[in-house]
Amino acid sequence: MLTGGNPLFVGELARALLEEGRLERRSGRLVAHGPIEDLPMPPTLEALLAARLARLGEHERAVAEGASVVGEEFRREEVYELAPERPGRCSGPACPRSPATR
Repeated sequence: MLTGGNPLFVGELARALLEEGRLERRSGRLVAHGPIEDLPMPPTLEALLAARLARLGEHERAVAEGASVVGEEFRREEVYELAPERPGRCSGPACPRSPATR
């Protein structure tokens, strides 16, 4: 089995396929567009995450990279300080908000 039963791999794979439009939600279920054998399957969780990060914009990727250095748990202010741009110029969902605007 490709995912080896790893729930993180399964979840990230489903998210990636949904983002790419290769899966859709119908009546609470995930439905593939076309034969499931034709869906792209990355060889490892690392490859899957690298591909998802590569699709992010430059600013969103910088924020994600900064957050990864901070650790598993962090405050928004810590990521805000690592962001290369300030939120006024950022429009993506990964953009931090200023502590004053939360």
